[in-house]
Amino acid sequence: MKRYPSLREAWEYWRVTTQNRASDLAIGFVGISLFYREGYFQQAIDPNNWQTEYYTLLNPKNLPIEAVVNEKGEPIVCRVDIGMNQVAFQAWRVNVGRAPVYLLDTNRSENEQHFRDLTLRVYGGDSTTRIMQEILLGIGGVRLLRALGVKPSVFHMNEGHAAFLTLELIREKMLAGKNFQDAMNETRAECIFTTHTPVEAGHDRFSPDLMDYAMHRFKTQIQAPFAEVMKLGRVNPQNQQEPFCMTVLALKLSRAANGVSELHGRVSRHMWQCLFPGKKG
Repeated sequence: MKRYPSLREAWEYWRVTTQNRASDLAIGFVGISLFYREGYFQQAIDPNNWQTEYYTLLNPKNLPIEAVVNEKGEPIVCRVDIGMNQVAFQAWRVNVGRAPVYLLDTNRSENEQHFRDLTLRVYGGDSTTRIMQEILLGIGGVRLLRALGVKPSVFHMNEGHAAFLTLELIREKMLAGKNFQDAMNETRAECIFTTHTPVEAGHDRFSPDLMDYAMHRFKTQIQAPFAEVMKLGRVNPQNQQEPFCMTVLALKLSRAANGVSELHGRVSRHMWQCLFPGKKG
């Protein structure tokens, strides 16, 4: 055990070595997530000793968050294309020390009810709900940052859930005149990825039909054949029946990737060796 001349020095060492959070180090991090207004479910045991779940509606007025507004005090509203619809969303800001986290919220009157409920719960729903949430998180997250004037030098995808942000970055670059290959290369240079899931079943995969439906409007905006976009989410790009995998998309469009531990890194390298045949697992 190391000895310290004073309690202050002991505290400083502990703070620096174990509390190296973005806020503590004043690193310019901005977090993006969804505002689940029923949050995580809570559990109870019923009279028959079965576990049951229930949800509690969250009121923003009772939470340490604030609406993201413009100079007129009105909510800043952005939109994403989901299926054949435009879905409006606003954001709430949570201050985690010095680092802001923005929570995207589709519970707006101009949206149809099923789109308002996209940000209802963390878990629940089917693959259609899941892909819609991930379009909102990835594509919507980038659009919110642009509306706020935030210009990240690096986009970090924590799991594959936000990986659609890479497609939005490609869309932006192609709109500015880049070709598809150059847009991919530039996007890859500004993205990094962390995977948390050491089992195959835990990685989000969407059927080609679901991708075609959910990206119906967006795919007309990216100015690239959607068949080429689909290849970015497939282990075997030539297999048109292979589902679109969000982890594969994130790995292919990141300059670096890591696991959450040394062991998980080894497991993940083995799991995704097929994507990098020229590298040792």
